[in-house]
Amino acid sequence: MTFNHKKIYQILLSKISILAVVLILSPVEIAKSQSSVDSTLGSLLQSIDQISRDTRNNILPAPNVLDSVRNNSKSSGTLTGAETRLNSTESIIASAFCKGEIKKEDPRMLLLKDKFSIVEQDFCKRSGSVIPLYGYDIFDGRLRSSGLTTGEINDDYIIGIGDTLVYTFVGALSNTASVVVNTQGSVVLEKLPPIPAAGKTLGEFKKLLQEQINLYFGATESYVSIGRIREISVIVTGEVKTPGQHRVTALSSILDTIAVAGGVKKTGSLRRIKLKRNKKIIDIDLYNLIQGVSNLPKISMKEGDQIIVPTIGPVVGIVGDIKRPALIELSSDDSSIDLESLLKFGGREIRPRGNIYTLSTFDENGSQSVKSIESSYNFMDGDLLVVSRGRESVVGGVWLTGHVSIPGRRVLNINNKVSSLLGDNAANLKRNPYLLFAVLETVDSNTKSRRFFGLDLQRILSKQEDFRLIDGDNLIVLSKKDIDFLSSDRVQSILIQNKDSITINNSSQNTNNQSTTFNQNSSITSVAVLSDLANKVSGLTGSLGNIPDNQNQQVQVNQKQETETLNCNSLIELRNLVKDFGAKRFSNAIISTALTSKQTSLSNLSCPKVFDENPGLLAYVLEYAVLILGEVREPGIYPITEVPMASLVSVAGGLTRDADLTRTEMSNFAVKGPTDARQLLNLTNISLNDIFVKPADVIRFSSKPSLRGSGPVVVSGAVAQPGTYQIRSGERVSELIQRAGGLTNIAYPYGAVFLRESIAKAEKDALIRLTRELNAALVAAATNRRVDAESIAALSGLARTLNTAPATGRMVIEADPTVLISKPELDVILEPGDLLFIPRRPSSVLVTGDVLNPGAMQFFPGKSVGEYINSAGGYQRSADKNKVFVVLPNGSAQPAGNFFFQYAEAQVPPGSTVVVPKDATPFDAFNLTREVSQVFSQLAVAAAALKVIAGN
Repeated sequence: MTFNHKKIYQILLSKISILAVVLILSPVEIAKSQSSVDSTLGSLLQSIDQISRDTRNNILPAPNVLDSVRNNSKSSGTLTGAETRLNSTESIIASAFCKGEIKKEDPRMLLLKDKFSIVEQDFCKRSGSVIPLYGYDIFDGRLRSSGLTTGEINDDYIIGIGDTLVYTFVGALSNTASVVVNTQGSVVLEKLPPIPAAGKTLGEFKKLLQEQINLYFGATESYVSIGRIREISVIVTGEVKTPGQHRVTALSSILDTIAVAGGVKKTGSLRRIKLKRNKKIIDIDLYNLIQGVSNLPKISMKEGDQIIVPTIGPVVGIVGDIKRPALIELSSDDSSIDLESLLKFGGREIRPRGNIYTLSTFDENGSQSVKSIESSYNFMDGDLLVVSRGRESVVGGVWLTGHVSIPGRRVLNINNKVSSLLGDNAANLKRNPYLLFAVLETVDSNTKSRRFFGLDLQRILSKQEDFRLIDGDNLIVLSKKDIDFLSSDRVQSILIQNKDSITINNSSQNTNNQSTTFNQNSSITSVAVLSDLANKVSGLTGSLGNIPDNQNQQVQVNQKQETETLNCNSLIELRNLVKDFGAKRFSNAIISTALTSKQTSLSNLSCPKVFDENPGLLAYVLEYAVLILGEVREPGIYPITEVPMASLVSVAGGLTRDADLTRTEMSNFAVKGPTDARQLLNLTNISLNDIFVKPADVIRFSSKPSLRGSGPVVVSGAVAQPGTYQIRSGERVSELIQRAGGLTNIAYPYGAVFLRESIAKAEKDALIRLTRELNAALVAAATNRRVDAESIAALSGLARTLNTAPATGRMVIEADPTVLISKPELDVILEPGDLLFIPRRPSSVLVTGDVLNPGAMQFFPGKSVGEYINSAGGYQRSADKNKVFVVLPNGSAQPAGNFFFQYAEAQVPPGSTVVVPKDATPFDAFNLTREVSQVFSQLAVAAAALKVIAGN
């Protein structure tokens, strides 16, 4: 007999290659390779695989500290149980198998493994859809026991060999320690004879220990608790994921023990589990626990117990128009289940009436048969109940949707007019509806196509007009919030064709646009991952505390806005219309760029539900819009049919007090009389009810000329009459001081504190930017092993300081009236909201920063900066001696070197603040030395201002 070695070698090589492909390729790759014959499923799997790859590419390596925590969790024994439910990818494979698109031998079925049992496969082939076995997810995510115990252990707990007891003596003896119950069943404590413990309850042992203490020592109280529960050995056999002997705690239940064994496989029974203890057999039915019929027997595991999980018993199924398709295991081989009980397992029918019940079963020859059933039928092994709907047609109804109390279908016979749909006095509408324009979606009598029709609900409710409804009509009522969305940035950016301000993705975009959008999304995701990583690092190290991440918040806002934009059907429809035909038809609904660029409450409005559910509604409403601007409380876009100006002004919040009725501009309007393209109206002579506004009109209410400012200013401190003063436009500091009665004799104008809201906002923005830079540096440090822990702690401490740092908005001014008379160019013009504080003449100099004893030092003429620092105890080791600076009383700051040069060493004015900054060397690793120095300076100036105000 001869051997063909070359042929044998080729066969072995081919087998090894196949095995390598199976072992090396991921399940998705295997499935993808088999998808050529099934293009639909194959393309879907390729999309899932691409998403998975993109997700992996956007995840950065976790820091070592996270790895150590993960490893500690594994070593502690707290491992989660395997999932039995199919994920999204596995569900696609299973669904394709049920529909016959792939076979059982297909490599893609490897994805399902033990999650898709033979019983589930058989039933899904019969029904065409996946039907999960009932109850097996009870073990999903259950934690394995580690022996550590949390919570209270009652006094009836029976102590055994191996338990760890923690005892505390208080009184003549003072001691706390732990002791393990030894193999003789007793515990040995210092200076006491052995005390029997095994077999006794915790309460009995407490009493016995106290008796021994009283006998030998006296005047001592003892306290005992369980430190660690002993572990016992039990055997779990049958249809579990890891059968064999397992170690569990003495408090473990049957459910806990099965979970330690990995849970019941889908080939195992949940209803016929047996607990064997000595010669006694206890039957366990987990269905009673899952359904809440009864609890499991209160049985704690004992040494030598055995749990037996047999194979699954008879199974019946329920599928179709029910709330929860399921495969139900019967309690015994010869048992059955009635229709009512089976429907309860399925959560009952989706529709309470009009259902059809069909039975799929087998005849004597094993052939499948389908037949209708009676309510008295009892289902047996292999039966499948299919619930289906009888009819889907809807006649004799109209719909009321949008801003209504109870949206939905109404009976046409009762609600045959729009007024009847609205109810008496608009009872069916929610609060704050927009009555000037509603939309009726109806069917054209000639073409039978559906179209929109605008209605004035105000006229209908006042019984000036009404409309008859036909079968299938839908009345859409809008709210004031829906109308506000028309003026939002998302709508306006589309109308002005600003491609950079909005991103909408759909199938009509080309490949390049899709790529650009995806890259933007990827960058946003990457920033989110980094920010989340920084939060995790701060939580693990405890160094950052609870620090709000402004960058992460902004990313979340951007992601939310982008997601909502992508999911808004009306915005997609509007964008396509503007792209294909231009925005000329919506020109009346475009607000100026200057208005839309401001951050208002309308900037971040999400797409209302009514526009998302009706794709063409937004474009239709914008066609009928008018633009109202100027001195109304809520200027913006308002859709109308034809309404009096009084109604339009009312929904816009009414006119402001500054409205000039003698100069109201209207474009493309029509009144009872001559018409013109644009006119100036004197509304003092014309009633607003006599002027009718039509779609595409533009109305502007001008403001009255006024010299009054928009708000008050506050002057306080060492002035004769402190308080709040209303200012006129152009008023200056000297005039304000004069109105306040002038300065008092103890006033110190050189130390005046002048605060301005606009400057405070700019300072706050700067702090936010610095915080963002520090957070970014912290994220980078988390993945850089060359950065030591001390530098990270210093950076996190600075970030924590920035989050609570005040933005005072102090402005350096001249407040001495005598100086302002000679130098009027220094006299600052006031703005509404300004605050001027004139302090009393101080007698101290504040020393702050990295000195041993920061605080206020008594002012002495001729005392130098160095002498004040020495009075405060001198420098700390972390101080930067080369960057000491002085905050002068007027708020300006000077480096110590420049200070000496300009003012001579003997002149440190009273009320000054000497600042010794912290050494910025620990921040060199982050390249943030300049930013950190800027932070120290800004915080010092703010602290000096607050100190002056608080001290006076």
